[in-house]
Amino acid sequence: MLFTTRLIKLSLITMIFYGCSSTSDIPLPITSSSSEAVDLYNKGWYHWGDHDGPKQSEYMKKALEIDSNLILANLFVVEPDPNKRKKFRDRAIANKNNGSDAERLLVEMFVAGREGNAQERVNLGKKLVEQYSNSAQAYMHLGDAHNDALEFDEAAENYKKAVEIDPNNVETWWRLASQHINVYNGQILLPEHKQDRALGLKYVDKMIDIRPDAAVGYQIRGNADRANSDFESAKKWYQQALDKRRAAGRVASGLLGVIAHNLVFNGEFELAQQYYDEGIEEGDAGNTKFSVATFQIQSYLFNNDYTGAIRISNQFLNDMENWNLSQVQLMNGKTGVELRKFLAYAHNQQKEEAFESLAQRKIYAKQAMGLMEVDEIRQRNYDATNARLEAWYHILFGDYSAAEKKLAELYSIVSEIESPTALDEYSGLMGMVKLFGGDARGALDQFSENINTENYQYYSYFKAVALRAAGQEGAAAEIFEQIANYNFNGLGVSLVRTLAAEQLSS
Repeated sequence: MLFTTRLIKLSLITMIFYGCSSTSDIPLPITSSSSEAVDLYNKGWYHWGDHDGPKQSEYMKKALEIDSNLILANLFVVEPDPNKRKKFRDRAIANKNNGSDAERLLVEMFVAGREGNAQERVNLGKKLVEQYSNSAQAYMHLGDAHNDALEFDEAAENYKKAVEIDPNNVETWWRLASQHINVYNGQILLPEHKQDRALGLKYVDKMIDIRPDAAVGYQIRGNADRANSDFESAKKWYQQALDKRRAAGRVASGLLGVIAHNLVFNGEFELAQQYYDEGIEEGDAGNTKFSVATFQIQSYLFNNDYTGAIRISNQFLNDMENWNLSQVQLMNGKTGVELRKFLAYAHNQQKEEAFESLAQRKIYAKQAMGLMEVDEIRQRNYDATNARLEAWYHILFGDYSAAEKKLAELYSIVSEIESPTALDEYSGLMGMVKLFGGDARGALDQFSENINTENYQYYSYFKAVALRAAGQEGAAAEIFEQIANYNFNGLGVSLVRTLAAEQLSS
């Protein structure tokens, strides 16, 4: 009781935000009654710079055991369970006005991002930089906001300012590299004419120079070579990453999955399966196992082996029961696996099976929703996903009237979201409706410029088909080539990569 009373009487102490920095950097302030909690928080962020989510989470949760109201630990802690994650984020939001302006603005940026309000997030990031103009982290967060708003030049400008202030800011060097070269699935690159591979590699080398004992720089360097179809060189970098991770005593399940990806694209499919299996076995938590498992399913889709994808999906649906998942994680996991089963059936034109799998996916998703605290955004995303998948099903089986009804439903849900990518899924599916209905020109009107980004290879493929049908052979071939040589394990691209290669040879 005495200790509790003393804590109440303590004025909040402003502590250091984010740990290691150069002498020119003035870190963002963080508010806590415990220097020990802040120290643990900073250690968590150090490991986040190594892309070590489990270690980041370990330290931040220890910080929260000491100071449960530490705002940014609640905001940024890695937590795979959606209910636990929401409690952390809700606590950050509830306490946002009890700390520094930096903490409040970062929480408000998170809320704006979650709501899909990209421009509001940028505006808040600008306020952060105005108040903390000598903070590298402030510029990095503003750069992230610009990137999500598809304002690439502005993002690059702020990232460069961040590393100018703090040359040892590993996270920002990673962001700069990812503007120029493919280093992960789903990233948003600079426009092609502004990409500079040599410069991107220099940024990755900088990461290795700063943290030579961390695996992350070597892994990203391998990713860069994989993106360039230099699979043998990628193997060497991945081995160095694996050696570094093993030496640090860290779980390497995700990295084993990455090594497997490289083998898939190098035509070493059977060896890849061994690495996927090892990654799943080594996973120290159910969510880690699930991540590798989904990639393994997709490896079969890349080979157009729909039967294999379905077989291994069924295997995982059984195995997941023993993966130490919470009930909501289990239902979310089964939802994800059933989605991949549905897509395998649908793209193999097995209509009845696809319908049954889609229905089962919806059952799992509904069960997951029943286990979660459902807010407006979660409900919106749930409804949008159901409408999108049902429209997709109808398109793949030629019922364009039914598809358009579902797309109208989807549009009503997403059209109010203030994000430059909010309508991309709608536009992609509507483009497919127009294309399959014989209206190539109408399809091209639907496909937005965003459809050409790394996030939307699936729709990019059909945009290229529409371009070819409209007589724009050169533009079509360019997109087909990009997809055929895309060497990252994304769900959408797994369904069309082989088809794109076939289009190039036809």
